[in-house]
Amino acid sequence: MWTITGCGLVGLIIHRILNKFYKLLTLPKPSFAKKDYDVVIVGGGIGGCALGSALSKAGKNVLVLERDMSEPDRIIGELLQPGGVQHLKDLGLGHCLEGIDAARVFGYQVFYGDDEQVNLPYPIVEGGRAEGRSFHYGRFIMNLRRACEQDGATLLERTVVSLIEKTPGLIEGVQYKKNNNDSTVDVTCKLVIICNGAGSSFTRQVRSDRFGNKPLVVSQFIGLELADSAEKLPKPNHGNVFVLPTGPVCFTQTLPKRGEEMTKYLLEYIMPHLPENLHESFKAEVDASRIKVVQNREMPGETPESLTKKGVVLIGDAMNCRHPITGGGMTVTFSDCKELVKAIIQIKDLNCVSEVDEAIQSFYSNRKKVASTINILANALYSILAPSLTVVRNDQEKTIHKDDTVSLLRRAVFRYLQRGSFCQTGPLSLLSGLWHSPYGLLFHFFSVALLGSVDLIKEGGILGIFGSLYKSLKMITGATTLIAPLIAEERLLSCVFPRFFWKRTAPIK
Repeated sequence: MWTITGCGLVGLIIHRILNKFYKLLTLPKPSFAKKDYDVVIVGGGIGGCALGSALSKAGKNVLVLERDMSEPDRIIGELLQPGGVQHLKDLGLGHCLEGIDAARVFGYQVFYGDDEQVNLPYPIVEGGRAEGRSFHYGRFIMNLRRACEQDGATLLERTVVSLIEKTPGLIEGVQYKKNNNDSTVDVTCKLVIICNGAGSSFTRQVRSDRFGNKPLVVSQFIGLELADSAEKLPKPNHGNVFVLPTGPVCFTQTLPKRGEEMTKYLLEYIMPHLPENLHESFKAEVDASRIKVVQNREMPGETPESLTKKGVVLIGDAMNCRHPITGGGMTVTFSDCKELVKAIIQIKDLNCVSEVDEAIQSFYSNRKKVASTINILANALYSILAPSLTVVRNDQEKTIHKDDTVSLLRRAVFRYLQRGSFCQTGPLSLLSGLWHSPYGLLFHFFSVALLGSVDLIKEGGILGIFGSLYKSLKMITGATTLIAPLIAEERLLSCVFPRFFWKRTAPIK
């Protein structure tokens, strides 16, 4: 046995050494002896600006290219969880939350149906209660851009049209043009970072289709900004979440058209479930058609073998996006920025393709702890909170149930959180991005199913024991089939959850 084990270990070491030599021999050779910049960042959003700032402070010569430098006006990224706030401070950008009326958020108040609710405060950390921040996305972006320039990066309003690949397989810069100008400019660099959002055409150019290089649109997000309503919320300085027992209301295929159709949808199907003191401001925004719509997209994250090109790295939604229901997108992005900056500043020679490649691979491996936890939680929670769809077509309603077992799970989640103690602090630590443990998430997820099963058996009593046992078994198996594909997507416990077996079904249309 010892001989076999020793031979196997020696064989593994030899295999890794040979594999490393093979990679070194097959790496593409640079075409340019001298580069214009150390790093070129495609996209001047939260990820691009945070990276531009941090890398410039680390002594790198950085160029950030953004198609439109005007202040964005859209509903997206309004909540930065406590974990994200800490990552932002670690990047030296905590001051960007100041001067934009960023409200402090201390947790959630969840309303289930018409008569049940539970308070979910963020956990206690060193210094007191953990805090998130809620703000105008556009104002936050402008603060980040100013900080990025002040820290030494060059920001230009340009449209990147292509990646420079003179040596096959090696990206050595970008080609851009000024807006409203057809002439192009080539800029060379030692590393290209792509972070220009979900659906980026550059993602499909440098990432293998085998791993998924196009985000899946899973739902639509409708947002309204209610003026002077913060103090009218049932629980100010908290995320007020209203969960309808029958699931959300949506329209088939496409959203209702702006005008009468959208107005009817919001006023008849949404407003009645909100507190009455919010009805006036809600109706005013709907009547004024100040409604913003955003697509919710999901795309699995990177692995070291996902990239088909060298000299380039993906970050932000261009690399990985999850359902926004938990508000975890910016937390993952700022965590990724921290990990990428650590990897880049450890490179002794940015001109060395092998060193850059090793740093990129280590980044994709190191990001998984934070990203996988938030990805699985967000996508699982959305599946649980949307078990049925009320379809509206030509004034006719029809409810489609995706899976009745998910309705049982949703109820079990609410009961689990009502238990308080560790049943609250654990999930809230995961949700807030303060606890980075995908295995801790799995523990709580299956605890929900098991304790929910016990509650079903208690409610059924002796006479209904067989029906309760059937429902319990159905809920546990349903929980497994719901979360297993999400675990497989994140490449965790691959021996138990292989990707070829566990696959998510397409969303109902």
